[in-house]
Amino acid sequence: MNSLDVTLNKYKSFKTNILIGDVNIDIKPNNMNSHSDQYLDLTGLHGFHPAHTFPTHAANCIDHILLKTNNVSTAVVCQTSVTDHSAVMVAIDMQIARAPILPRTNTKINYEALEDELAAINWDLFYEVYDVNTACKQFSIILTTLYNKHKITYMKAHKLYNKKPWITPSLIKSIKKRDLLHAKHNKNPNDINLRTTYYKYRNTCNFILQNLKNQYDQSLLEKNLDNPKNTWKTIKTICHLDSGKTSCLDLLDSSDTPKSALNKVNQYFTTVGSILAEDILATTQSTEEQLLSNIKAGSKGTPFSLYLTPTDSFEVAKFIMNLKTDGSPGWDELPPIVFKNLKHLIAEPLSHIINLSIISGVVPEVLKLAQVCPIHKDGDTGDPSNYRPISLLTIIAKLLEKVIKHRLSKFLEDNNLLANNQFGFRQKRSTEDAVIQLTDTVASSLDKGERCIGVFLDLKKAFDTVSIPLLLKKLEVLGVRGTALSWFTSYLSNRRQYVKLGTTKSDTMSTHFGVPQGSVLGPMLFLVYINDLCLLEAASAQIFTFADDTAILFTGSSWEDVQYKTEEGLLRVSQWLQNNLLTLNTSKTKYLCFHINNSTNPDNFTLKIHNCKLGSQAHNSCHCNSIERTRSIRYLGVIIDDKLNWSGQIEALVPRIRKLLHIFKRIRAVANQVIIKAIYYALCQSIICYCIATWGGTHKTTLIKLERAQRAALKVLYSKPYRYPTAKLYQETKVLTVRQLFVFKTILRFHKTSLDTRIKTGRISRYDHWCKPIPATQFGNRFYFAISPTLYSKANKNLHLLNLTTSKCKIILFAWLVNKSYEDTEILIQ
Repeated sequence: MNSLDVTLNKYKSFKTNILIGDVNIDIKPNNMNSHSDQYLDLTGLHGFHPAHTFPTHAANCIDHILLKTNNVSTAVVCQTSVTDHSAVMVAIDMQIARAPILPRTNTKINYEALEDELAAINWDLFYEVYDVNTACKQFSIILTTLYNKHKITYMKAHKLYNKKPWITPSLIKSIKKRDLLHAKHNKNPNDINLRTTYYKYRNTCNFILQNLKNQYDQSLLEKNLDNPKNTWKTIKTICHLDSGKTSCLDLLDSSDTPKSALNKVNQYFTTVGSILAEDILATTQSTEEQLLSNIKAGSKGTPFSLYLTPTDSFEVAKFIMNLKTDGSPGWDELPPIVFKNLKHLIAEPLSHIINLSIISGVVPEVLKLAQVCPIHKDGDTGDPSNYRPISLLTIIAKLLEKVIKHRLSKFLEDNNLLANNQFGFRQKRSTEDAVIQLTDTVASSLDKGERCIGVFLDLKKAFDTVSIPLLLKKLEVLGVRGTALSWFTSYLSNRRQYVKLGTTKSDTMSTHFGVPQGSVLGPMLFLVYINDLCLLEAASAQIFTFADDTAILFTGSSWEDVQYKTEEGLLRVSQWLQNNLLTLNTSKTKYLCFHINNSTNPDNFTLKIHNCKLGSQAHNSCHCNSIERTRSIRYLGVIIDDKLNWSGQIEALVPRIRKLLHIFKRIRAVANQVIIKAIYYALCQSIICYCIATWGGTHKTTLIKLERAQRAALKVLYSKPYRYPTAKLYQETKVLTVRQLFVFKTILRFHKTSLDTRIKTGRISRYDHWCKPIPATQFGNRFYFAISPTLYSKANKNLHLLNLTTSKCKIILFAWLVNKSYEDTEILIQ
């Protein structure tokens, strides 16, 4: 290891390095060997990460390809008859061809002149306009004209563009003198005096440069310390981690001219929903009008009605301030920063436009035009189906949608019209809530001796295939009537969009399906559309949804019983999807057969999504689509395996922590202790803490790899030697171990939940006894539903947490846990 460390240090200046060979250290997943952890920690410290972990000799991965690169790479392992080792190969796109360096375009806005001219405008005639389309056009013309008038765009040559802001003019002179001495030294290498002069000057110049760069980087980190997103951007800049975004320019190669190519792309985006819907209608031999009548017949409706209250300048100004400063403008090219700087002058006219829209139930036509930006997901970069169409709307449209969304979401939440098992895009609900409820339900069923199957659905183009007539009918059933329904009808009808890449724009086309992705109202409208699925009744089934990510759990007394219930439930789900013109992607829909041990693991188990009549004679021999069984699946960022032992989740987290080692090594030179602690919390602990209340109770032998990775990150960040004592490390850094983080998050979550419940029910008095479920197996004791009341009781006896606020409880609980040893923490959770 020492020899490898010395060798890798020699090549640290290279941006792309490959370490390849027969190393004889097994690095395959689930390997508990501490030598492999030490080896991977050391290579991770130098920026190297495994390109593959496939077996290369028997069942061991001992022939390695370790890469340090930001370029796209592909590793291949193939069998060969030449030796008993598999052949390993790697291909790296070195991106040799570089785009020509073009002059920079800078934009400046004279806000003083813009503000003065805008303040001089008399809005009295504007307030007398009662047609919302006319008012919106007038306001857009005024603001756009003034913005373009006081906007200054100029070109700056690349050679004049200072890419390194810490370099001063005097340093530029020093650099030129250093380079001149270098050139003289090369011409006269035997001149000892010249060589000595050059080396001294070079070292001094480089030392000053490095110090100034470190000071500049430290100031950037201090400035963005409270913003994790900007902190991560700063770290990427300091550590040169910007790998660049996937280019969308391959879309321009699908036709003779760029515009015709973008027309094809826009044609695909605007018609994908109608094509999928027509396929479903042809299969079911029904019409959209018949599906509308089904909603009317099958829904109970609600006695409540949504009333869109008018807004005022104060509310509009609040929404303006909540805009992202670096957000993208719409087709009018008015950036959010203009609205934020001029909010005191434009909030009143904007509130007038929004109130006209609310009163008349009409959305201005200019606000229904979207500029679409394709975002690559995965796969072929020339295929439009591999892109997500993000709609860039004007800031005026976003503000109007924010006002309406605030009223719609409050109406739905106050009247409990959205299903409790829908966790997406809602306040006080998160992915962690969905994952914990899902895994607790599985663990509770297995603890009772029941059989459990989890089906994880995948929908094709879910947001793009929303039927607008069906959505409007669902809104009406939930209580959106009268003028409010007219507003949503106007909002969803006659929408137009065009695709823009660089300076090339497609023709404008109309959309007749789907809710705009990237809009403010789109997610909330999708929740309304899919709400019936969350409330679908099926025998022994529970549904968990986060937007369109849907998981369904089926339980039964035997595998035959649960198989029948699953296929019956999937038949109902499939019928609901067809009735709502949503397409199930059967090739990506997976299921897990949950079991505690191998003796309860079913063999030769298959599931089908039946189109035939369930229970018929031809049922067992039908040709309906089968769905694939898998051992593990990623759901909302957590890898859930069929034994719920969380080994896959731990194996996925360890490489993510190791990737931080090289970053921490570079950051520690420019950061003080406060920034170092903040960076650890923002980058490392945030990864560990995600859903830790779900998987943190696993066996300590499974958790040890993650604990080693955490200790390696702390040692690198705080410049400690590899064999620094663990107890002393945590004592000095004052951070919680992985197991302590599990206890901390579990108790804090239980405290917050119980406090909210007591406030809601009015029971604020002290009580120390909770309903503590007693699992029948040791397996059940590892999950949140069983361990959270026990841990909270122990903590409450020592700390008296019951009547504390969440923030006060957090401080006291941290101080209690940080001083506990590893053994004391393990005793606490037993």
